[in-house]
Amino acid sequence: MGSSSTKYASSEKLSKDLTGQVVVVTGGNSGIGKSTCLQLSKQGATVIVACRRLSAGEKTAEECNAQGGGKGSAKAMVLDLADHNSVKAFAAAFSKDYDKLDLLVNNAGIMNVPTRKLTADGNEAQFGTNHVGHFSLTGLLLPSLKKAAAPRVVCLSSVFHDVAMGKKGVVDFDDVNFERRAYHGWTAYAQSKLANLLFAQELARRHPEVTAVSAHPGFVESNLMKMPAVALFLMTPVLRYGMHQIRPWEGVQTSLHCCLAEKEELENGRYYAQVGSPRGCVGGWPTEPEHMNEHVTAENARKLWEMSVKMTNVDY
Repeated sequence: MGSSSTKYASSEKLSKDLTGQVVVVTGGNSGIGKSTCLQLSKQGATVIVACRRLSAGEKTAEECNAQGGGKGSAKAMVLDLADHNSVKAFAAAFSKDYDKLDLLVNNAGIMNVPTRKLTADGNEAQFGTNHVGHFSLTGLLLPSLKKAAAPRVVCLSSVFHDVAMGKKGVVDFDDVNFERRAYHGWTAYAQSKLANLLFAQELARRHPEVTAVSAHPGFVESNLMKMPAVALFLMTPVLRYGMHQIRPWEGVQTSLHCCLAEKEELENGRYYAQVGSPRGCVGGWPTEPEHMNEHVTAENARKLWEMSVKMTNVDY
């Protein structure tokens, strides 16, 4: 049973016929990514469950295909956002098998990695996985998106783009990989989530034919946090009741709203969040702006884009 403060996507949106639409969901094997896959396939979409471990993705795909009355279908494909070669391979395989891409849900991510780690490409793990990998993927899939009648990209950001456990969200353009400044897991996470928001904003500006928005799902139970299993087990009651942690079906509502709303219902480039979300809740559903990180600017969005092109060699 959901929280009394949770705003749910409308029944009209959750019954919308998606037959013929092709959807890619990164991190679709668990949490709100899995909930997204299950719902969109139930509504008739062809869903690609993109994740690092094929076996985990196949389990989600099997659930999608087995659900009663499901009109859509699902297939798992390997995607490691921390490895540019994997991203390229995924995009190439997708483009070979599918004529178009209607919806890309950039959902996958990691959170609060306690010690500095690097991706296969030498980027700080959270920035590299949460932003750089998705920047590359979106760029490589852009030709497929532009073949769709109404292409859409939904980027999972977070209210922590503003302040994450006391750490301010800032994209340090001189040291995004923490090569000189002191590393802190929450600082790195806040930077990556701010990057997700800025990326959607700039994608919408540069390619207005693609509807691109970012979303804060809420503090959702997931595999995001990298902490020992015992510690996570002990912390769960505190997170759920002390910090208002919510279930995946509650958390996925903002994502589903952004995925399923009619084009004219969304403001291209904006950030969407739940009712009652804390500071940083800006966008159209369903609250009015309360506060925005002062680093969310058109200039920072442009700088991030140009830096990301240089880091990935993916030029949109």
